[in-house]
Amino acid sequence: MNYETFKGKTAVITGAASGMGLLTSQLLAKGGARVVLCDISADAVVQAAESIRKEGGEALAVVTDV
Repeated sequence: MNYETFKGKTAVITGAASGMGLLTSQLLAKGGARVVLCDISADAVVQAAESIRKEGGEALAVVTDV
C-alpha cells in the first residue's frame, strides 16, 4: 500500500495514545501526514508523539477528553 497520498495532509486522531489510534497515527505519519494525537492520557500521548517525531514524522500531542 502506498501511503504517500497523505503527504501534505493533517490528520487528527482521537484515542491516539495506544491501540488502533496509535497505529493509525504511525502509519499516516509514515506516509507524510502531519498528525495531531489526541488522548486523555497525558504521559502516553506525549510519548506517542515523541516516538513519531523520532522516526522523522510530524506529530503534535493534545491532551483532551472527546
